[in-house]
Amino acid sequence: MFKLVDACVSKKVVGKNKKVSFVPTNNIYKCICEDEIPIYPPSKWLKSKPITTAKTYGTTLVRFFNFLKKRRKSYWKASRKDFRDFFILITEYDEDGDSLEEVSIQYQTAENYKTALVGFYRFLNQYYDNDIVKVYEYAEKMGWIGMDVKIKTRWNDIEVVVDEVLKELAHSGKMKVGNKEYLLEYTEDEIAVLYLNIYGSRNRAIFLCTLHGMRIDEVLSIKIKDYDTKKGSVKPSRSKGRKQEQIREVMIDSETLNQIEVYLQDERKPAEKKAKSQKCEYMFVNTREVYDVLNFTQYTYGSFRSSLLLAAVRAEIMKDVRTHTGRSHRATTLLKMMTSGEIKLSDEQFRLIFGWKSMDSATPYVEHENKRVADEIVIGVHEERAKKVKEFKALELLNELKKKEQLDATQTTI
Repeated sequence: MFKLVDACVSKKVVGKNKKVSFVPTNNIYKCICEDEIPIYPPSKWLKSKPITTAKTYGTTLVRFFNFLKKRRKSYWKASRKDFRDFFILITEYDEDGDSLEEVSIQYQTAENYKTALVGFYRFLNQYYDNDIVKVYEYAEKMGWIGMDVKIKTRWNDIEVVVDEVLKELAHSGKMKVGNKEYLLEYTEDEIAVLYLNIYGSRNRAIFLCTLHGMRIDEVLSIKIKDYDTKKGSVKPSRSKGRKQEQIREVMIDSETLNQIEVYLQDERKPAEKKAKSQKCEYMFVNTREVYDVLNFTQYTYGSFRSSLLLAAVRAEIMKDVRTHTGRSHRATTLLKMMTSGEIKLSDEQFRLIFGWKSMDSATPYVEHENKRVADEIVIGVHEERAKKVKEFKALELLNELKKKEQLDATQTTI
């Protein structure tokens, strides 16, 4: 069985006779073991997380790994069906396998399970090349045996499968989904206050990049070689978790360029020196040390999302801010400018700006803009009607006053 256990970081000590020994320290991290033997990739992922987050994510992984073990499968062989069955199991059945009248966990808890699993499999995809993972199995006679294995299911496919299950449960009425009011576009004040409440030059640079219409995974996939300061452009290498066939170029403004330069000089460069032999081709990287160890690797979606949500809380923005809000803000802003005649863009030009395969992806933003225009028209009609009613009542009152004056004049004459 798989278990989540506490492990401590050991410190290398060289004795007087140059004998090397490792002394345990007080730095504790979470580790996943199978039959008392540490499992490398998931434990490495957990080690990079704060201890409370590692405990939450580790508990989810252990439950999933034990579920797979009953099916005689390893985590890298998990199929789409395995993920679907796992989420149906944890939501509709108890530990004995008996069906429940009501779901056993709430929607947000299921979302947290999804976040943990998607995060781990995304790590495998980003840390290793071409979905090939280096794993180790222990044999009594031969000791540790290293193997290269291929991940069967990509992290973005896991996300799709789980969302389908949760959607089915929500539609069936078994699982209640909170009615969150998602923020589709920012006001200028919201952009300013969010920027001020996002800590760190890296996260501020990422936030500004999303305002240029890039998906968050596109921003995080930008490589140093694809950042052009002279031209003022960046080229994302991935989109929706997949490598782009033709890398699109996104032009960015001077404010964003300046913020990126501040990050590169003040955060990335010092971290690169500390990392020494570690290299990372991506522009946005992890710069924080955990237990005096710096993993100079690509910055993660989860880390930026946490930073953005905390900034929204500090900024007292009541609506639900998402990492996608920057992109949707850009789309709605351009549509407003097109509607008002401020700019002219063809459907094809609009599609190319956002890197969509077809204009179908623009439907939610077009509907939002149509509703806004329709609301303005309705409000305008109401205001015009109210104005006419007011004018009519004023005229009616004036006529009554004139009649009264005429009546008074007649009575005076008599």
